[in-house]
Amino acid sequence: MLDCVREVECPAPHDSADFGRTFFMNILEVELEDLVFNAPNQKLAQRGLRLIGEKLRQVNLGSYGIADIVCINPTWGSNGLGKTLEIQVVELKKEVINQQTLMQAARYCNAIKRLLTEKLRIDSYCIDISIVLIGKSIDTSSDFVYLLEFMPSLQVYTCSIDLDKGVRFKREHGYFMTNEHLPSAKPYLGLYKSLYRSFLENRS
Repeated sequence: MLDCVREVECPAPHDSADFGRTFFMNILEVELEDLVFNAPNQKLAQRGLRLIGEKLRQVNLGSYGIADIVCINPTWGSNGLGKTLEIQVVELKKEVINQQTLMQAARYCNAIKRLLTEKLRIDSYCIDISIVLIGKSIDTSSDFVYLLEFMPSLQVYTCSIDLDKGVRFKREHGYFMTNEHLPSAKPYLGLYKSLYRSFLENRS
């Protein structure tokens, strides 16, 4: 389980904004893992979080550490590879999701893959492992956010709570520099035309 948050003074009942923030902090620290683990996947999907299959919690991976939640879903793959073992490694963070969070989850993925192939000798399935990171916010001070657009096996969600709507998950994507400056497209038009011609030739 996630570490318990220190006790905080409850705000006045009329201060709904502060109350929401305090409750949010408590649910992240104490109840978020319980909520994600115990809620049906369909219910989580309605709140914005997409998980698959059966969920295991606090999975002991030996010297690699303990994964918060691991989802396992054996399926017949649509990619012609036959049976596929879909696995999601879910890492929960009480505060900011950053590059270190991703590296930690990647370590768990490596442990699971080695466990399946070296210890359990599972060779009848195509193993497909992905990462799901959930936290209060995402680190926007580094280049970490750009990974979200180029890693299909990575999903990052921020969690928030509304006093009326309850817990909500938002998938993070689409980050770019606020002061971005892109070069003129003119020098690249020749390359674009060449690629387009090649595309048409290959189609025919």
